[in-house]
Amino acid sequence: MRVNIKNKFRKLENAGFNMWNQSPQGSATISDPQGQAEFYPQDLTTTDKSIAPFVPSPMDVVKMMLDLADLQPGELLFDLGCGDGRIVLSAVKDYGSMAMGVDLNARFVEEARKKAEKLGLMDRAQFVDGNMFDVDLRSADVVTMYLLRKANEQVKPKLESELKIGARVITHDFPIPSWKCETRVDLGGESGRHTVYLYVWRGLDCTGRLLS
Repeated sequence: MRVNIKNKFRKLENAGFNMWNQSPQGSATISDPQGQAEFYPQDLTTTDKSIAPFVPSPMDVVKMMLDLADLQPGELLFDLGCGDGRIVLSAVKDYGSMAMGVDLNARFVEEARKKAEKLGLMDRAQFVDGNMFDVDLRSADVVTMYLLRKANEQVKPKLESELKIGARVITHDFPIPSWKCETRVDLGGESGRHTVYLYVWRGLDCTGRLLS
């Protein structure tokens, strides 16, 4: 059965999930794209610092995100809200990059580390059990995010203050408010319809406006 993750994500947001670990009335769930489980965002965002529920990007979307970023060997990727680590592991294993994933959920981080160790990628793949707002992004060549639109709005000032010129930002399904994307790709598949956005950071002018 096809599941439109984006629509369910938006329904969750519209239902009142405010990104700070407060669930709406009732027990909203999001289906696993593989149809094997139900995700309960209010259970998986386990601290009051969480800004988005965990929903993994399907692997075809992961590939599109990394292809669209034109990720090169030796570049450094940061995945903000890395969940099970699939973007980080794919970036290192399939693209030859270095990568760091950040997530508040200690269980996800531990599982991702075990996967990296099993694949022999620990020298290039790192996972941080912590807050994405505490991670220094100045060395990032690529940043990936699958967050809600409101969460993207919250992360935006950090990106604008820390990214180096030319850094690429890739978001899944939800754009960064007020940023102009370089490329938008719409996908359709067994997991439903998805949209991937590519942004290239060019800085701010003297008035604080985005340079295009």
